[in-house]
Amino acid sequence: MRREAAIVLGVLVPVAALIAAGLFFTRAEPPPEPPAPVASRPSSPPPLVVPARPPPAAAAGSASADAGVVEEPPPPELEAPLRAVAGEVRHCLLDQADRMHRVVQVRVGFRPLPDGGFEGGVVEGTTWQDPYLSACIEDVFEELGYVPDGRQTFQRATHTFVFDPARR
Repeated sequence: MRREAAIVLGVLVPVAALIAAGLFFTRAEPPPEPPAPVASRPSSPPPLVVPARPPPAAAAGSASADAGVVEEPPPPELEAPLRAVAGEVRHCLLDQADRMHRVVQVRVGFRPLPDGGFEGGVVEGTTWQDPYLSACIEDVFEELGYVPDGRQTFQRATHTFVFDPARR
């Protein structure tokens, strides 16, 4: 019996201890929580549309006294495209207003597209040379869109934005 006890204590106890240790160190851990879903961003932002202004007949030759941007009524086929970009072009001009000391005229050439975008939107001339102002206006035409109303001719056009810093 002594011999059997020695075998049990010498062989079975260490084997049992090794099995228990192996089970303890290799126990299954709970799977990690999946990361929170990240909202996917669209590859290109949808075109932004500026809310409609009063009809040009009511605002013909009017000036935005607080902004200093003089708006001439556009031809009917350019109303929707110019309405869409006018507010952001006004922001571009106001960002540079502290450095302007005279009336600034910026002529932009563009072509409205049937899908509501613009081709071009390149500053063709300005009475005040500033690459930042030109780049800002060109970015506006690249990034914004309009809602076609069926009157567009989709022909190349030019429009002159006039900014009077004295009217700010």
